[in-house]
Amino acid sequence: MARDECRRIATGLPRGRQGKTADSIPGPDPGPDPAGAVADRLEHLAVHAGLPRGLRAAGVSREHLPALAGHAAEQWTGRFNPRPFDAVGALQLYEAAY
Repeated sequence: MARDECRRIATGLPRGRQGKTADSIPGPDPGPDPAGAVADRLEHLAVHAGLPRGLRAAGVSREHLPALAGHAAEQWTGRFNPRPFDAVGALQLYEAAY
């Protein structure tokens, strides 16, 4: 996932949750930009773990994204998301991660 998309997602967290999220990932002090710190740390962890650089690199076909988004919106985890989450939001996330 691109750093800017990670930052956009982290910035959408309720006030106060960004710093807590940044603090929960080992690394340097998040400083004045906790959303950027979360994005940087996730990027760092993904690179060091050898994870694919997006859904395309993981072998996901773009044509499957709408169906995957629909399924994601039905999962119980979507109800506990700090941001509103539905099929449209899931598709936007998957498109950004493609």
